[in-house]
Amino acid sequence: MKTARYLSWADIKKHNPCADQYRAAHKLFGKRKRIKVTVAAAVAVADQFYFAWLAEKTLSAQALAEYRRVKAQAWAQAYIRQEGER
Repeated sequence: MKTARYLSWADIKKHNPCADQYRAAHKLFGKRKRIKVTVAAAVAVADQFYFAWLAEKTLSAQALAEYRRVKAQAWAQAYIRQEGER
């Protein structure tokens, strides 16, 4: 059984986000002090929040390496798909 993961407003603030991301996080959190981290929740706000910044600031070294690997693979697949449409 996996342990639920949460992201707190304090976690965001301690990494000194830029003004735009501060406002985006504040809007995302509303009055809550923490939110449960799920894929569904991240996808729902992906167009409102810069998750790459959050990943770089909060993931462990192992998790960050995996994030970067998967991200690179996704960008490569998107590029190949785009080239195929030309």
